[in-house]
Amino acid sequence: MRLVFLYGPPASGKLTVATELCRLTGYKLLHNHLSADLARALFEFMSPAYLDYNGQIRLDALRTAAAAGIAGVVMTFVYDHGADEDFIARLIAQVEDSGGKVDLVKLDCPDAELLHRVAAPERSRFHKLTSAATLADCLVHRRWREPLPHRHSLMLDTQQLTVAESALTIIHQLGLVQTSSQAAE
Repeated sequence: MRLVFLYGPPASGKLTVATELCRLTGYKLLHNHLSADLARALFEFMSPAYLDYNGQIRLDALRTAAAAGIAGVVMTFVYDHGADEDFIARLIAQVEDSGGKVDLVKLDCPDAELLHRVAAPERSRFHKLTSAATLADCLVHRRWREPLPHRHSLMLDTQQLTVAESALTIIHQLGLVQTSSQAAE
């Protein structure tokens, strides 16, 4: 199984780009809020039990996908430097130990664009962060902008590229097979 791991701060375009990437490649989408919402239904948000269960869901989903022979998965993640290294190391090891490959793609854009995007109404559909003030505070106090250490990440500025250009850049830079020839809009 090939895992394309899209990470970056909230409102950087991870789900939007991931959806287009899946449309063009036929990969399956495992976006951040699928597991987060399930964990949140049972445990207090960001509590140790929430974090542990959310991680278990993600690892189990990838393990099951690999065992089922799914060729590719695109996963989205808000990486917090200093807090998430152990989980990501376990995730990468699990995929690679089963014969898979992990490609890291960091999406980002300038603060002003993130703060503009975060208030988009469609973000509330997945219980995403929608407060510009909260995001501005987090951008100062959290290390969401750091690249994952010790591994190469393809880095894209989603303000400079359209969704289609971002997805096609990922396809070309990572050597993915494009199964849909429809032009992205």
